[in-house]
Amino acid sequence: MTTFIARRLLQGIVVLVVSSTLIYFLLTLIPGGPLTGLRNCPSCKISPADICRLGNLLGLNAPGENRVVNGKPVFICTDYPWYERYARWLFDPSKSGGIDVAIGSVYIQGAGILTGNWAPR
Repeated sequence: MTTFIARRLLQGIVVLVVSSTLIYFLLTLIPGGPLTGLRNCPSCKISPADICRLGNLLGLNAPGENRVVNGKPVFICTDYPWYERYARWLFDPSKSGGIDVAIGSVYIQGAGILTGNWAPR
Protein backbone atom coordinates (compact mmCIF):
# COMPACT_ATOMS: atom_id res chain seq x y z
CA MET A 1 0.00 0.00 0.00
CA THR A 2 2.88 2.35 0.77
CA THR A 3 4.42 1.83 -2.67
CA PHE A 4 1.03 2.50 -4.28
CA ILE A 5 0.65 5.80 -2.42
CA ALA A 6 4.24 6.82 -3.18
CA ARG A 7 3.80 5.97 -6.87
CA ARG A 8 0.53 7.95 -7.08
CA LEU A 9 2.12 10.96 -5.37
CA LEU A 10 5.05 10.85 -7.80
CA GLN A 11 2.63 10.62 -10.74
CA GLY A 12 0.67 13.58 -9.38
CA ILE A 13 3.83 15.70 -9.08
CA VAL A 14 4.87 14.82 -12.64
CA VAL A 15 1.40 15.72 -13.97
CA LEU A 16 1.46 19.01 -12.05
CA VAL A 17 4.89 20.00 -13.39
CA VAL A 18 4.14 19.00 -17.00
CA SER A 19 0.69 20.63 -17.08
CA SER A 20 1.83 23.89 -15.44
CA THR A 21 4.80 24.11 -17.82
CA LEU A 22 2.59 23.46 -20.84
CA ILE A 23 0.00 26.04 -19.73
CA TYR A 24 2.67 28.67 -19.02
CA PHE A 25 4.38 28.28 -22.38
CA LEU A 26 1.06 28.26 -24.26
CA LEU A 27 0.19 31.53 -22.54
CA THR A 28 3.55 33.05 -23.46
CA LEU A 29 3.09 32.10 -27.13
CA ILE A 30 0.06 34.38 -27.38
CA PRO A 31 1.08 37.46 -29.41
CA GLY A 32 1.46 40.66 -27.45
CA GLY A 33 1.05 40.75 -23.72
CA PRO A 34 -0.91 42.41 -20.95
CA LEU A 35 0.82 45.76 -21.50
CA THR A 36 0.92 45.83 -25.32
CA GLY A 37 -2.16 48.04 -25.53
CA LEU A 38 -0.54 50.65 -23.30
CA ARG A 39 2.75 50.55 -25.20
CA ASN A 40 1.06 51.00 -28.60
CA CYS A 41 -1.42 53.70 -27.60
CA PRO A 42 -0.20 57.12 -28.83
CA SER A 43 -3.08 59.00 -27.20
CA CYS A 44 -2.63 57.40 -23.75
CA LYS A 45 -0.95 59.63 -21.22
CA ILE A 46 1.19 56.98 -19.56
CA SER A 47 4.96 57.13 -19.23
CA PRO A 48 7.36 54.27 -19.93
CA ALA A 49 8.19 54.31 -16.21
CA ASP A 50 4.53 53.66 -15.36
CA ILE A 51 4.35 50.83 -17.89
CA CYS A 52 7.51 49.35 -16.38
CA ARG A 53 6.03 49.65 -12.88
CA LEU A 54 2.87 47.84 -14.02
CA GLY A 55 5.01 45.14 -15.63
CA ASN A 56 6.87 44.75 -12.36
CA LEU A 57 3.58 44.37 -10.47
CA LEU A 58 2.58 41.63 -12.92
CA GLY A 59 5.96 39.90 -12.50
CA LEU A 60 7.04 40.49 -16.11
CA ASN A 61 10.10 42.66 -15.58
CA ALA A 62 12.53 43.97 -13.00
CA PRO A 63 11.99 47.39 -11.45
CA GLY A 64 13.07 50.14 -13.82
CA GLU A 65 15.95 52.47 -13.21
CA ASN A 66 17.12 55.82 -14.51
CA ARG A 67 20.55 55.81 -16.14
CA VAL A 68 22.63 58.32 -18.01
CA VAL A 69 23.63 57.11 -21.49
CA ASN A 70 25.78 59.41 -23.65
CA GLY A 71 24.97 62.31 -21.35
CA LYS A 72 21.18 61.84 -21.66
CA PRO A 73 18.89 60.45 -18.95
CA VAL A 74 17.31 57.17 -20.11
CA PHE A 75 14.79 54.95 -18.32
CA ILE A 76 15.83 51.28 -18.50
CA CYS A 77 13.32 48.49 -17.97
CA THR A 78 14.68 44.94 -18.31
CA ASP A 79 12.51 41.83 -18.65
CA TYR A 80 13.05 38.84 -16.43
CA PRO A 81 14.36 35.73 -18.23
CA TRP A 82 11.70 33.11 -19.07
CA TYR A 83 12.70 30.76 -16.24
CA GLU A 84 12.43 33.52 -13.63
CA ARG A 85 9.03 34.63 -14.99
CA TYR A 86 7.89 30.99 -14.85
CA ALA A 87 9.06 30.64 -11.24
CA ARG A 88 7.34 33.90 -10.29
CA TRP A 89 4.15 32.77 -12.03
CA LEU A 90 4.18 29.51 -10.08
CA PHE A 91 5.29 30.80 -6.73
CA ASP A 92 6.13 34.45 -6.17
CA PRO A 93 7.76 35.09 -2.77
CA SER A 94 7.26 38.86 -3.06
CA LYS A 95 3.43 38.62 -3.03
CA SER A 96 1.58 38.88 0.24
CA GLY A 97 -0.56 36.06 1.53
CA GLY A 98 -0.16 32.51 0.34
CA ILE A 99 1.75 30.06 2.48
CA ASP A 100 4.44 30.29 5.12
CA VAL A 101 5.93 26.85 5.82
CA ALA A 102 9.19 25.56 7.28
CA ILE A 103 10.03 21.91 6.54
CA GLY A 104 13.33 21.08 8.17
CA SER A 105 15.91 23.49 6.80
CA VAL A 106 13.72 24.46 3.81
CA TYR A 107 11.64 27.61 4.24
CA ILE A 108 8.84 28.30 1.74
CA GLN A 109 6.97 31.59 1.72
CA GLY A 110 4.94 33.35 -0.94
CA ALA A 111 1.97 33.23 -3.24
CA GLY A 112 1.30 32.48 -6.87
CA ILE A 113 -0.64 30.15 -9.15
CA LEU A 114 0.14 27.07 -7.05
CA THR A 115 -0.98 28.68 -3.80
CA GLY A 116 -4.18 30.20 -5.21
CA ASN A 117 -3.26 33.82 -4.48
CA TRP A 118 -3.39 35.53 -7.88
CA ALA A 119 -3.76 39.11 -6.65
CA PRO A 120 -0.98 41.57 -7.49
CA ARG A 121 1.41 42.68 -4.77
